[in-house]
Formats: sequence, structure tokens, C-alpha cells
Amino acid sequence: MNAKFEKMKALTNTTEFNSADPILTKGIWLGNSLVNRMMQSNDGPLWQMLEELWVELLLYVAPSDNVAAHIRHLANGGEFITHLWALLTHAGFLKRECTT
Repeated sequence: MNAKFEKMKALTNTTEFNSADPILTKGIWLGNSLVNRMMQSNDGPLWQMLEELWVELLLYVAPSDNVAAHIRHLANGGEFITHLWALLTHAGFLKRECTT
């Protein structure tokens, strides 16, 4: 386990993006570049960015046209996303916004 961790940690030193690299290396490079950009930015703390990301992600995932499935889940106690769907539907967020 330690050997895998050390190998992955060594990948964090990657400074240039290479499209031929495996997906893990690309993910590590992207993660590092986002963290570095956030650390250099004066737009606000990292936690604020994460909060906005999760709120936006949940608002994107929750609205659904599959009303019957949500009703079935709610009848059995529901999942977190189903409760979000119910709240967002009640608030008038019935459709996702198109971002294209």
C-alpha cells in the first residue's frame, strides 16, 4: 500500500499535461493545477469554492423527469437526492438549465 501511495505522490510533481498519460496521471495533474490556481487566487477561500461546487452539483443532479421513481423512493423513506428533488420541485426548480 505504501509503495502505491509513494508512486502516486511522485506523480504530483507532473508539471506538464501529456495526453498520452494514463487517466490517473491526468487527474492528478488537473487536481494539482486546480489547487495551485485556487491558492494563487484572491477570489476566496478553498472551502467557499468547494461549497459552491457541491451546491451547483446537487442542484444539477436533483431535478429529474422521473417523478414516479422519486415518489417510490419517498414512500420508502427516500434517498438524500430524492428529498432534494422534492424541495427543489416545491421551490419551482423543475428543469435543469442548459449550459451549452
